[in-house]
Amino acid sequence: MSGLIGNSIIDPPYHYSVGEVVAIKFRTDREALQRVLPPVLKLPDGPAYAAVRFVRQLRTTFGPYIGVYLGGFAELNGESRLHGLSGMKTNFRGTMAGQSVWGMPLQPGDVRMEWNGGDVLHMTAGRDDVDFVRASLCLERRTEPPLDAWKQSYEIRRRSFEPDKNPNMLCAVEVSRLAETVEHWTASSTLKLVGGDPRDDWSMFPVHEVVETRYSTGGNSTLNGATLLASW
Repeated sequence: MSGLIGNSIIDPPYHYSVGEVVAIKFRTDREALQRVLPPVLKLPDGPAYAAVRFVRQLRTTFGPYIGVYLGGFAELNGESRLHGLSGMKTNFRGTMAGQSVWGMPLQPGDVRMEWNGGDVLHMTAGRDDVDFVRASLCLERRTEPPLDAWKQSYEIRRRSFEPDKNPNMLCAVEVSRLAETVEHWTASSTLKLVGGDPRDDWSMFPVHEVVETRYSTGGNSTLNGATLLASW
């Protein structure tokens, strides 16, 4: 395809100036999470966990946006992964880049992160006037970066014109973020998954208990490419 017409998305790497990142880990229903995981990922013994992440991007290759992402924790060959299940971005070009370049399960949506002049950060996300998720957060104190970075994955199905004996792929996009420019905080939070639509129902995951809240601000990050982890 010509780079002069009909091509609004450039090739990676893509660059981001990060405003705020909120990550809320919660205990959820094991059977609900098992139903949506690809067969190459296994749930560890014990309780099942998932996470919602809100990310405010101040500047990116695709313009500023706010994104929200839902994922579940599972293992690939004994290594923990936060497997992406669904997500929304307020920026159309950023959403399309995630879909067409990376194959991520993303859609446009209305995502809000507002301090409202006080000490509580209120967050909501949804589509077509239907809330999918509501959350709130209070900061506590600055802290060191977490020791266990959540490695991520997501599932792609090959297009019909890309014949292969393994039509499904598990991939990962590794993000490099300049650690020395990032400020980390401990925080407390509330989380409710309240809605969805028939093909993207976030409310299928009950929030039994919030077990961890991570907040960070600042930093520049880069996405260079995707890695194939498994196929089936």
